[in-house]
Amino acid sequence: MKTHEEAQSAAQPPAALSNAEIADRLAGLAQLLSTQKENPYKVKAYHRAAARIRSLAESLDELVREDADLTQFSGIGDAIAIREIVLTGKLRKLETLRGQTAPEVASLADYPRLDPKRVLRVYKKLKISSIEALREKLESGEIESALGHRMTQHVRQGLSQAHAMLLYRADDLRDTIEESLLAKCAVKAAQVVGAFRRRVEVIEEIAFMIETDDFPAVVKRMQRFGGRTALLESSADRAIFALAAGITLRLRVCSARIWGLCLIAETGSEAHLEKVEAISGKLTGLSGKVFTTENRLLSKVRLKVHRARTARRPGELDYTICSIHSRFGLNREQQTERLLRAMDNRYFNILGHATGRLLLKRPGYEIDIDRVIEHARQNRCFFEINSSPDRLDLAADNARRAAAAGVLIAINTDSHGMGEPQLVRCGLDQARRAGLAKSAVLNCRSWQKLHGLFRR
Repeated sequence: MKTHEEAQSAAQPPAALSNAEIADRLAGLAQLLSTQKENPYKVKAYHRAAARIRSLAESLDELVREDADLTQFSGIGDAIAIREIVLTGKLRKLETLRGQTAPEVASLADYPRLDPKRVLRVYKKLKISSIEALREKLESGEIESALGHRMTQHVRQGLSQAHAMLLYRADDLRDTIEESLLAKCAVKAAQVVGAFRRRVEVIEEIAFMIETDDFPAVVKRMQRFGGRTALLESSADRAIFALAAGITLRLRVCSARIWGLCLIAETGSEAHLEKVEAISGKLTGLSGKVFTTENRLLSKVRLKVHRARTARRPGELDYTICSIHSRFGLNREQQTERLLRAMDNRYFNILGHATGRLLLKRPGYEIDIDRVIEHARQNRCFFEINSSPDRLDLAADNARRAAAAGVLIAINTDSHGMGEPQLVRCGLDQARRAGLAKSAVLNCRSWQKLHGLFRR
């Protein structure tokens, strides 16, 4: 007969299990089965199921208790073993094998990254029979002396508490976490960063940058990821979790205002960030400025890098495009003199959007185009056809006049984003309307020839 305590215990449902705990039991079963004459495909199936379970956001414990169909998840099979684990807290086949197997073999069930057959070779060779002795032989160097470097590596990795994951296996986990953050935690934005975003071959953590108004709620919800996920560290804007997959999850809160800055800070390797900060200064010192995208910051740093590399050369840049962006109210004479004085500067190369017009928005300022063209010819300066559909400046008739005077013309895109270089076709149309020959277009010259033209 059962005692009162046993009867009471049997009447109580087992405590809820995390996905990690369920996966550990399946991986342990696979370990012990691999020491038997079991079908190797069945062993692999249990290992695959354990790995799949570790990457799930949903709580298998809750799904089983709700009698949900677990075959919706690929790689889990008929899920009979999972239901048994959840509903009884045990896996009878695992317990049976533990009882039938020698203690030195049974203990390997707790180390799923160790290959039992290889470890048993070590046991036999070194006449040991426990994990504790295996550790001692590893540290003393006896495993390497007796069985070589590859066996030593396997044992060291199998016993190590520092977990890692191959990048290609982490892709599904990334998708699952991102979906959970966006759908279940209701964050405004989520972007993977760190080593994963750099596509490092082996990763020890998966990191996300998120935008949210309620970070404590996000932390609380992510503690339920996979049934139960341990929170290791937490602060006002950061949190680190121990994932069932064996790696850590790191979250950092960032506002849309400095999203681009945070992407660089959270993604770059230590060596890369040192190079960036050597040019830009400490990234933390830029947090008061607006960098909504990485390009807004990197465009500034690329320019500074170029200047640093060409600092020995006067003017610092390969060439300059100089344009008027203010004081449009000056009269025709004043605006013309302004341009002529600018062209007298030896570092002036190309006059950008010469009249400042914006089609259907403003007519542009008045200049004496013939004087400006002649001054450009004398000073070895050039004009631009700006390909922006809003500008197309020079106009076709002015482009013809410049070309007739022997002043070369650059066709530029005026790009302010990655999708705009294709607008060059609009500038090409303008050049065709002006009847420009290839000999009149700077773009058609080799860099060697251009370099000489830009030197004044």
